[in-house]
Amino acid sequence: MVNSLQFGARMRRSLPGRLRVALPAAVAAIAAALLAPSVRAQSCMEWVLRSMEGPPPRWSCSMAFDEQRGVTVLFGGGAHEHYGDTWTWSGNVWRLVAESGPAPRWSQAMVYDSRLRRTILFGGIGRLGTYYGDTWAWDGVEWTQIATEGPYRRYGHAMAYDSVRDVSVVFGGLGPGSFPETWELSGSTWTRVAESGPPARWDHAMAFDSARGVTVLFGGWTYNGVRFSDTWTWNGAVWTQVATEGPSPRAEPKMTYDSTRGMIVLYGGLDEQIGLRDDTWEWDGTRWTQIGVGSPPLRISPEMAYDSRRRAVILFGGSPDGNTFLGDTWEFRRQPQLTIDFPNCSVGGLATASWSCSSPEGLVALLYARSTGNVVIPGGRPCAGTRLGLSTDSLQLVYTTRSDANGSGSVRSIVSHAVCGGRAQLLDVETCATSDAVLIQ
Repeated sequence: MVNSLQFGARMRRSLPGRLRVALPAAVAAIAAALLAPSVRAQSCMEWVLRSMEGPPPRWSCSMAFDEQRGVTVLFGGGAHEHYGDTWTWSGNVWRLVAESGPAPRWSQAMVYDSRLRRTILFGGIGRLGTYYGDTWAWDGVEWTQIATEGPYRRYGHAMAYDSVRDVSVVFGGLGPGSFPETWELSGSTWTRVAESGPPARWDHAMAFDSARGVTVLFGGWTYNGVRFSDTWTWNGAVWTQVATEGPSPRAEPKMTYDSTRGMIVLYGGLDEQIGLRDDTWEWDGTRWTQIGVGSPPLRISPEMAYDSRRRAVILFGGSPDGNTFLGDTWEFRRQPQLTIDFPNCSVGGLATASWSCSSPEGLVALLYARSTGNVVIPGGRPCAGTRLGLSTDSLQLVYTTRSDANGSGSVRSIVSHAVCGGRAQLLDVETCATSDAVLIQ
């Protein structure tokens, strides 16, 4: 309990007045708190709509998570025009950070170089069908062109950063031809390292699996529209086909690596038989598994990145039909679930708040208010910018503690009947994810 109490003290100093631990008499009668594990059979991962505001709607932009600065970086893309702007996503708010740098383009590729602490961009297609073969680096302040020689100009290629060997890996793409070759960028120098491996393709997906030390490639299509459903790995020396079963043959799947769970996450694409897909799959290094969760609406050419600080896959934009464009932001993450068991609510007595799907062994806060609302935690506070489902009416931080190794726990307390009709909500302080606001009845 020492860690819980220490955290509570920090919360009291940093949260706004209405979130301070100054409990009303109805809640202050907490007599004891007991943690109890609760394992849920279903997956804790869910897609959650986070924002409808930010960059103008677009498709075929590029994104990468900047580990040094803790933000997701977005560049370019297209709609009824080509974009050359740079945005960052903090987990709560998009911010425009640059309008100069690489020429406006879409279908480029971007990764984060963790050794040099910069985001790398290569290729793309611009206005009037101009193919690009330039390489740029973003340091958090400005873009710098670092190479003009290297892979031939192209778009629809895929790139992944190999954090074991500290190189950026590029495969495939389309330009004045197709490219069944593999290139690697070390610092500012490109080297062609293989001319054989997967068949030539474009609009495929790649991500680096750091747990197994390999770059994983899936899907894509040929210039003639033949789609692939094969899975390959690149170990720095040779490509190996590791699976032919899993997601259906498709182009434009989006893929990123969830370093917290050691899983590659794939979303959607353009299926050979059905058309647009909105399914979610995971690759564990051996096989693909479809995850039965709700998902963002059908779209093609969104972009994804993994926020390792907040332990969430970020998805932005895309188009449902090639003419209408989207500007929504989604997260695929552990979504806390909260239940309140208060059998004698009308007269008071023992109540139990139970939760699951929070961060394993992570700090959680139980919040209470008289009614629902949309209060936002102010800047400079833990989880600043997070929107709660509670009102400011008697808003209180009731309790802070740690979840168990499964991300579950419970608090049992003796409370007054006066809390009946109020709302409770769980805040995962590790990731700033929240449960739904639960009616106490």
